[in-house]
Amino acid sequence: MYGRVLIPAAVWDELSQPGMPKPVLKWMAECPSWLQVTNPRSSPDPAMSHLDEGEAHAITLALERRADLLLLDERDGTAVARTLGLTVTGTLGAQVSDW
Repeated sequence: MYGRVLIPAAVWDELSQPGMPKPVLKWMAECPSWLQVTNPRSSPDPAMSHLDEGEAHAITLALERRADLLLLDERDGTAVARTLGLTVTGTLGAQVSDW
Protein backbone atom coordinates (compact mmCIF):
# COMPACT_ATOMS: atom_id res chain seq x y z
CA MET A 1 0.00 0.00 0.00
CA TYR A 2 2.85 2.39 0.85
CA GLY A 3 6.35 2.39 -0.59
CA ARG A 4 7.97 3.03 2.76
CA VAL A 5 7.13 3.41 6.41
CA LEU A 6 9.13 5.77 8.60
CA ILE A 7 9.56 5.25 12.32
CA PRO A 8 11.63 7.30 14.73
CA ALA A 9 14.39 5.59 16.72
CA ALA A 10 12.28 5.97 19.88
CA VAL A 11 9.62 3.69 18.33
CA TRP A 12 12.27 1.24 17.14
CA ASP A 13 13.64 1.11 20.69
CA GLU A 14 10.18 0.52 22.18
CA LEU A 15 9.44 -2.32 19.76
CA SER A 16 12.84 -3.92 20.36
CA GLN A 17 12.60 -4.15 24.16
CA PRO A 18 13.06 -7.66 25.62
CA GLY A 19 9.53 -7.59 27.10
CA MET A 20 7.85 -7.32 23.70
CA PRO A 21 6.02 -10.39 22.33
CA LYS A 22 8.31 -12.79 20.47
CA PRO A 23 6.63 -12.23 17.06
CA VAL A 24 7.28 -8.48 17.37
CA LEU A 25 10.92 -9.04 18.32
CA LYS A 26 11.36 -11.47 15.42
CA TRP A 27 9.75 -9.01 13.00
CA MET A 28 11.98 -6.19 14.24
CA ALA A 29 15.09 -8.38 13.90
CA GLU A 30 14.14 -9.22 10.31
CA CYS A 31 12.39 -5.97 9.41
CA PRO A 32 11.44 -5.41 5.79
CA SER A 33 13.35 -3.03 3.55
CA TRP A 34 10.40 -0.63 3.38
CA LEU A 35 10.71 0.14 7.11
CA GLN A 36 13.07 3.06 7.62
CA VAL A 37 14.28 4.49 10.93
CA THR A 38 14.24 8.28 10.58
CA ASN A 39 14.33 10.77 13.42
CA PRO A 40 12.53 14.09 13.28
CA ARG A 41 14.76 17.11 12.67
CA SER A 42 13.28 19.00 15.60
CA SER A 43 12.33 18.10 19.15
CA PRO A 44 8.68 17.39 19.93
CA ASP A 45 6.63 20.35 21.08
CA PRO A 46 6.62 20.58 24.91
CA ALA A 47 2.81 20.46 24.72
CA MET A 48 3.25 16.74 23.90
CA SER A 49 5.19 16.04 27.11
CA HIS A 50 2.30 13.91 28.43
CA LEU A 51 2.79 11.45 25.54
CA ASP A 52 5.42 8.74 25.51
CA GLU A 53 8.61 9.50 23.62
CA GLY A 54 7.76 7.27 20.66
CA GLU A 55 4.38 8.90 20.10
CA ALA A 56 5.73 12.44 20.41
CA HIS A 57 8.56 11.71 17.98
CA ALA A 58 6.23 9.95 15.53
CA ILE A 59 3.84 12.92 15.52
CA THR A 60 6.73 15.34 15.06
CA LEU A 61 8.14 13.26 12.20
CA ALA A 62 4.71 13.01 10.54
CA LEU A 63 4.30 16.78 10.71
CA GLU A 64 7.77 17.44 9.30
CA ARG A 65 7.33 14.96 6.44
CA ARG A 66 3.70 15.84 5.77
CA ALA A 67 2.85 12.17 6.13
CA ASP A 68 -0.16 10.74 4.33
CA LEU A 69 -1.04 8.62 7.35
CA LEU A 70 0.17 8.19 10.93
CA LEU A 71 -0.15 4.85 12.74
CA LEU A 72 -0.87 5.31 16.45
CA ASP A 73 -2.70 3.11 18.94
CA GLU A 74 -2.84 5.38 21.98
CA ARG A 75 -5.91 7.57 22.46
CA ASP A 76 -4.03 10.61 23.79
CA GLY A 77 -1.52 10.55 20.94
CA THR A 78 -4.27 10.10 18.39
CA ALA A 79 -6.20 13.07 19.78
CA VAL A 80 -3.09 15.28 19.69
CA ALA A 81 -2.19 14.19 16.15
CA ARG A 82 -5.71 14.88 14.88
CA THR A 83 -5.79 18.35 16.46
CA LEU A 84 -2.57 19.02 14.52
CA GLY A 85 -4.29 18.05 11.26
CA LEU A 86 -2.78 14.59 10.81
CA THR A 87 -4.72 11.62 9.47
CA VAL A 88 -4.38 8.78 11.98
CA THR A 89 -5.17 5.08 11.89
CA GLY A 90 -4.64 2.30 14.42
CA THR A 91 -3.06 -1.11 14.04
CA LEU A 92 -4.55 -3.07 11.15
CA GLY A 93 -6.56 -0.01 10.19
CA ALA A 94 -8.72 0.01 13.30
CA GLN A 95 -9.75 3.47 14.36
CA VAL A 96 -8.95 4.26 17.96
CA SER A 97 -12.56 5.40 18.40
CA ASP A 98 -13.64 1.84 17.44
CA TRP A 99 -12.19 0.38 20.67
